[in-house]
Amino acid sequence: ALKMELEGHEFHFDSVPAWDTDGTDPDRDVLIADRDTGGWKPSNTRELMAVIATRNAATNKRFIHWVRMAKAAVANIAGEDIPGLHVETWAYHAVTGPLDDDVALAQILATAAELVGGVYYDPTGVDRISDRVGPKASRHQLALKSIAQQAAEAVTIAKDGDHNEAIRIWHDIF
Repeated sequence: ALKMELEGHEFHFDSVPAWDTDGTDPDRDVLIADRDTGGWKPSNTRELMAVIATRNAATNKRFIHWVRMAKAAVANIAGEDIPGLHVETWAYHAVTGPLDDDVALAQILATAAELVGGVYYDPTGVDRISDRVGPKASRHQLALKSIAQQAAEAVTIAKDGDHNEAIRIWHDIF
């Protein structure tokens, strides 16, 4: 993906060059640029978008917002080391229905801490993306466990009525 930033704005987006395939392989509907080989590799981008749209609908259209929040929290501890698809995958495994935002985010972070050291596939179940985290997986797992514990504490504290302390913890996470 090519990160596109608009000068003078905090907004950015990723752009991925892609070509339609002939449709002969339903699991691989486009070809995307492969930086390693300089060529093109098959991708199931449209299937992934459909799977995420279904999950977003099942969560009362909150899933995409939760993923964005989780990406911000993960970026705070790992920088650019963890691609967004990993965070999206952890969220997909963590939440399947409607939840309060804080509970959903705490579940995503706890699931991330569980999964990052093991084997997991993208939300379509096709690509084993856990192999892409690399040698930093154990460092990321420790950091994710730490913020997952903080998030769980913030949820508990908020339920007990101390919203100011919960906000302080969330602020630390982000």
